Amino acid sequence: MAINEGTNMELTQEDREYTIAILNFFWPSQKLTSDQITERLVNFAADTLESASTCSDNMDLVPRPVGIKPNPKWALKQIRKIGKRFIKNDPKIYFICKKSVAYSKRGDFNNALAGL
Repeated sequence: MAINEGTNMELTQEDREYTIAILNFFWPSQKLTSDQITERLVNFAADTLESASTCSDNMDLVPRPVGIKPNPKWALKQIRKIGKRFIKNDPKIYFICKKSVAYSKRGDFNNALAGL
């Protein structure tokens, strides 16, 4: 999903605002400004979003818990719910995925922000 670094891609103000929105979603305490956004941070935001989306896609495959012993009706109900999420193509990111990605990529985020 990342673009090639070193391409001297011209980032518009809108590109910078979208990048800030993505990074602030994962690290809300980090208040970024548009002049801090580099091509490397754009790539990092794309990679982070891809990781969280992959995690969320996988979470959609997990059946929801059942309070009693599962039976064929429960299994069919879970298949229907999972199928509906696939059909809707719902781009949500699960909270646990957001936190997991933010935690695992925190060091990389700080390095990208510092230009390292």
